[in-house]
Amino acid sequence: MNINKNDNKFTSLLIFLVSLFVLVFFTKNMFYEMQAKQDTKESLEAELQVKDDELAKLESLEKDLKSWDKKQEIARFVEGFSEDEMLTYLHTYIEEINGENWLIVINSLSFTEAKEGELGFKELGVTVNAKVSNIEILKTFLSFLTSKDAKYTFYVSDFSFPNDNRAWTYNVTIPLKILYK
Repeated sequence: MNINKNDNKFTSLLIFLVSLFVLVFFTKNMFYEMQAKQDTKESLEAELQVKDDELAKLESLEKDLKSWDKKQEIARFVEGFSEDEMLTYLHTYIEEINGENWLIVINSLSFTEAKEGELGFKELGVTVNAKVSNIEILKTFLSFLTSKDAKYTFYVSDFSFPNDNRAWTYNVTIPLKILYK
């Protein structure tokens, strides 16, 4: 009877090990597939979150664009101008800023023929040849010319001048562009 019990224990152990092997052998693929699907799900959820954020930004931009008043923004470009008005505009500003330590004198102001630009606006070239007393007044004058809130908004195409630490005046040539319709 003792042999029979040992034989039954051995048989039971063998059946248990075989069934454990079969269980592991057939379910390992299921486990790996489940893990792969879970990883794919997590990456897709992260991608979905990124897309949702991008969509929210685009919807915000669309809302801003719909509420943007185009006419008000481009109104100052649509109006034409005259050279006399521009000369008066520049000279009025120069008279305001000229003082005891500041001096700017426009030697010449020349206009080039307007050409059709890339955006459908006409580009007019304006070249200002001026004498300035120091760099600070030059910076002030350039800020005035390129100010967004000014009557005329000029764009400086390229600009250079000799900065050799002079004590007095600089002769500068400032090439400008102005856009209008």
